[in-house]
This record gives sequence, structure tokens and C-alpha cells, in this order.
Amino acid sequence: FDGLVAYAEAPEPDIALVLVHEGGQKGAGLLNRLRKLPSVEEHKSEKPKGNAYVDFVGVEARSHRGRIDREAAEYLVRAVGSDLRGLAAAVQQLCDDFPDEPLTTDLVRRYYAGRADVKELVGATLGKLGVPVEALFSTLGRTAARGLDAALAMNYLKEFFGELMGRVKTREVSTFNGEKWEPKSWPDDCEGVGLVEAPRGSLAHWVKIHKGAIANYQLVVPTTWNGSPRDAKQQRSSFEASLIGTPVADLKQPVEILRTIHSFDPCLACAVHLYDPQGNHLHQVSFE
Repeated sequence: FDGLVAYAEAPEPDIALVLVHEGGQKGAGLLNRLRKLPSVEEHKSEKPKGNAYVDFVGVEARSHRGRIDREAAEYLVRAVGSDLRGLAAAVQQLCDDFPDEPLTTDLVRRYYAGRADVKELVGATLGKLGVPVEALFSTLGRTAARGLDAALAMNYLKEFFGELMGRVKTREVSTFNGEKWEPKSWPDDCEGVGLVEAPRGSLAHWVKIHKGAIANYQLVVPTTWNGSPRDAKQQRSSFEASLIGTPVADLKQPVEILRTIHSFDPCLACAVHLYDPQGNHLHQVSFE
């Protein structure tokens, strides 16, 4: 925090730095130090109550030249949660995507129907970061998504484990199919496929078994798709598309490129080779 206090003592004249504190003792020491500085202004606000959130959504929509009816605003508050920054980001996203349409309940539901726990966590995260919904489709968004996925998975694991232990205690095995459980019951030739949406993307495994031994095993992992070359229609892979327009401060240390690629969590060794327009190798940066 010393660097933050030092900057607040002599801030840049054309930069406004906004810090948000949600109350409690955490960070109170930093607040006390900042309050003593003449360059710092403190504004306290009470948490909205009752219909204030719905009214806030209406005001935000009008500020973006949009229109939202009362029922749709109420639905949006229930879907996104009570974080004002998350609500503001949601309203801006809707107004930007539908500039000439009134924001109805059906339209809002189309965007925000789903699990309330996911929407609340994502909305709160966007609010705390102070970024709009578009930020989800960026290096920041992909990195945050992995953390949010882990947080949600922990909650789901507790639920699943509780359900599992409940069935174990009552010897509930009705969902188990043991017909092909023992390898001895398998035919000489058999095959199987597994398809799942993994954190990195779509994952597929294929296996062929001959007389109890694997004869062929093939898999297509998300990184194969994300880092693939251009297809027959010259469509870029996710890796390549995400790098378009990425600013690089230092060509000899292109860490921005690494951060972007790392945000996909690729299951391969990650290195950046930098070439000039003539194809001459300029630099290489590797992170293990």
C-alpha cells in the first residue's frame, strides 16, 4: 500500500483514481492514511434499499439513451444481484446491443436466464473490477473465468459429495449399471467415445479395444482447437484472433502476448517468437 499512498500524495493532475471500500476492518489502515492527505476526497454512500435498485437500473438505461420497463428492471436485479457496478455493466451491455429497442423482460431473460449463483458471482466480479460485460471476452475475462469456475466448482463439489454420502448411507445404487463393469464381459472388439466441455473448451476422447487391450486411442483437446492454424476458409484460431490489436510496450519483452495466450491456459509449453514483417527473427521469450 505504500506505493498507492505515495501516488496519492502527488497524483497526476489529469488522472482521477477511484477506490471503493465496502466497509469493515479490512483495509481500514490504508483508508486512515489516505484520509489525512489533502489530495484525497472521501464520499460515503448508504447501501440502496427496497426498490432503489430497480430505480437505479432505470436511470442507468436512460443515461445510455435506452428504455427499460419496470418488470424487466426487476428481473435484471434478481438475475444480476445487488452489486451496482454489475448492474450498471449489465444495463450498458443491453443498451449497446439493442440501441433502438425497448428493454423488455423477454429480452433481458434472453441474456440473463440461467443459474442465479453463476450470474451473481460474475456480476459481482465485473462490478468489483469496474469493467463492462465485454471484458469477459478478453485476457482479463478468461483469466477471471478460471478463478470463478474453481470457486463455483468447490460449491458444487460440496453438494455432490453430500448427495453421494447420503446415497452411500442408504445403500442407494439404482443409478449404477454394472452390466459391462468387468472387462471379462467385454466383446473382443469394442469402442467408446467421451465428449465433455472442459474449462479450456471442447474435449473429445476416442478408444478402440481389442481383446482387453487398447488398440487405438485418439483425443482432440481444447488447445488443439484454440491454437490451430487457419482453416480452409482462412478463419483464425482463438489464439491468433485474440492477439489482433494487442499493444506491446517492449518488443524485446512481449509479455502482453504471453499474458493473452496464458489466459487460455494452454496445455503446452509457452514461448513467444517475435518476427518482423520481413520474417526476420527478433526475439524469443519463454515462461516455464
